[in-house]
Amino acid sequence: MEFFRLFVGTTLLLLFALLRRRTFETESSPPAASPPSPLRLTFGVRRRRRAERAQQVRRKHAGVAFEQISSQDASLPPASAESPPPPPTDFILGRSTRVNSACAFNGRERGPGCHHHPCLLGVCICGDGSGGETCERGGQRIFNRSCHAAEELAYGGAQSDGLTRHAQHDVCAFYEPAYGILRVDERRWKFAQLWEASLWSAAPASQTTDRNAHHALQFDQYRALPDALGHVLEIGSGPYTQTQSLLLRPGSSTSSITLVDPLARVFMDRTKGCTYKEQRLHGRPVRVLNVPAESLSLTHVADTLVMVSVLQSVRDVPAVLQAAYNALKPGGWLVFADRVFDARWDAFRAGAAPFWDVGHPCAVKETLLDHFLSVFEEVQRRRWAKEPRAGDGRHPALQDEQIYFIGRKSAAEPVSLSFGG
Repeated sequence: MEFFRLFVGTTLLLLFALLRRRTFETESSPPAASPPSPLRLTFGVRRRRRAERAQQVRRKHAGVAFEQISSQDASLPPASAESPPPPPTDFILGRSTRVNSACAFNGRERGPGCHHHPCLLGVCICGDGSGGETCERGGQRIFNRSCHAAEELAYGGAQSDGLTRHAQHDVCAFYEPAYGILRVDERRWKFAQLWEASLWSAAPASQTTDRNAHHALQFDQYRALPDALGHVLEIGSGPYTQTQSLLLRPGSSTSSITLVDPLARVFMDRTKGCTYKEQRLHGRPVRVLNVPAESLSLTHVADTLVMVSVLQSVRDVPAVLQAAYNALKPGGWLVFADRVFDARWDAFRAGAAPFWDVGHPCAVKETLLDHFLSVFEEVQRRRWAKEPRAGDGRHPALQDEQIYFIGRKSAAEPVSLSFGG
């Protein structure tokens, strides 16, 4: 009997203590949110499905469904577009190019890095109105811009010489006042790739070059380069390569050749005049990498790196430039040429017709290229400009400007500027 009374008393004490503890927790903590009802869940699914159907309808009318992409699509003409406000002047390259502790010379980032902005050769490329050494002041992450319905409907743009314009959406989504368009999203880049694949698949078998003679003339027939080129790496080779012009020089020799292009396999299969169909270029074996240049992780492999008229077709210009720098050996040779778009952007902002097209989404200003080229020892540099053709719809004062550069990478990169080796 004594044991029973002890058991009952202990049980009552435990129950009393548990009750007091639960009462205290209830009073000191906020009430828990009630789980959503089945009706709310059903409504959420229906709302999401309605939004998806509406988006499909908008894409259908705008002509942006991938399966309907064609360089012959008729779409709306580009309307004038308001660009984002100009960025603070303290982050524009050329004003402050000191290497910071968050962005290394080899493109690696430490800690918060450049806060989702590009890191190129030790400098954070700040955009979206951001500022500071690591883009920590203000702004928003690129690609999070909200473009309105008018821009989305004008995504297809207008037609000129068979090239579909994407001006309205591109300016809204990607334009940076300091740099032009230096990065685009996956969807926009895929449009460009589809256009490129379609263009070169229709090229005649008699075509085996892409302005090679013109580029060789501007490079002075590559006389500044040595005869022994070592391992040649060409980024953005296209179906014909610029490397073949180097190989045709008297006395020219290579130890190996690597070609990089995300459409290389398409060119080998479909472009009749592709110069490396059998993975040989003018009788020399080549290694073909069917990958975007942004994905390259090569370090100090190339003695000579060729990159001619590539940046307009890539998805991320800073990433490509950083990959090219990393791939080149210390003391290696850089053969670089690309357009600069400062004058064209000024003319566009003044009311001229768009100058870029579906196949070439990126259009960078000279500031970015100057930063990249400044880390090389200049051997040859020249500027070529061509007046626009009459009747092509472009601003009468607009010029086609291109930089041709041959330089050498420094023989020793400072270790302190390269995180992780």
